[in-house]
Amino acid sequence: DSPEKWDWQGIFPFFKKSVTVTEPDADVAAEYGYTWNKSAYGGTTPIYPSMPPFEWGDNNVPREAWKEMGVKVLTECAGGDKNGIC
Repeated sequence: DSPEKWDWQGIFPFFKKSVTVTEPDADVAAEYGYTWNKSAYGGTTPIYPSMPPFEWGDNNVPREAWKEMGVKVLTECAGGDKNGIC
């Protein structure tokens, strides 16, 4: 038995420290509907997750269908909530 917590709350701070988020340009974010929450990141490591500057025209079709079916849209997929679409 260990006093260390291996649930999301216990390990999330380590995930946050492991990456330095690279935000997309404002026009790219607006065009493709990118969202993120900076509080899910906090590292200063050389690991830079980013969002692509281009998406194929039909890329949003499944996402829109899921939204129509009532699937929750997440602002940030690295924030610990696994239920929904990004």
